[in-house]
Amino acid sequence: MVLLVGHVKPFTNWSANWIELGNEFSTLVVNYHLMCFTDFVPEPETKEYIGDSLVLFTVANLAVNLAIVGRESIKLGYHKGRL
Repeated sequence: MVLLVGHVKPFTNWSANWIELGNEFSTLVVNYHLMCFTDFVPEPETKEYIGDSLVLFTVANLAVNLAIVGRESIKLGYHKGRL
């Protein structure tokens, strides 16, 4: 999906394409983290570090997406004259 979104650019808005590409990349990274919780990584300490990395990456992704949504909401409010 990352390659498809990067090549096809399904949205007409440039920023929407970049946001979608970032979210697809985040999904890919989270899936790679989750694969490390199988028997592929036998040491529990390593799984703990991977879990910490997964949590930090997820929180960072959530913070970026909330910042984007908040910025767009404020911008829309100013344009509508409500703020």
